[in-house]
Amino acid sequence: MEATDLSFFLSTGLGDGIGVCAGHTLYMAGKKAVTGNADISVGKELQVGIMLGSAAVCSGGIWQVRCFLNESMFGAHVETSMLTDHKNNMMHEFNETNISQL
Repeated sequence: MEATDLSFFLSTGLGDGIGVCAGHTLYMAGKKAVTGNADISVGKELQVGIMLGSAAVCSGGIWQVRCFLNESMFGAHVETSMLTDHKNNMMHEFNETNISQL
């Protein structure tokens, strides 16, 4: 499987979804065990985990496609470079302007 294959994009999204669902469910089961809170329903939290996991499948799968397209069209990590480059960082300039006005 190559990083440019559809199977890679899908497996990354599915991995994200399974991790989010399992993480949420296990966290809530542990919280119930530690706190003894009878209001926490692990079955209900599994359903919440499935919903959160399905969102992670979408965002995780799209993220890989987006990274591939950015790298193939603009070179590696173009967005990160724009955000972290001191000279081009608009938020930094905004903060400096506000601080100088104090």
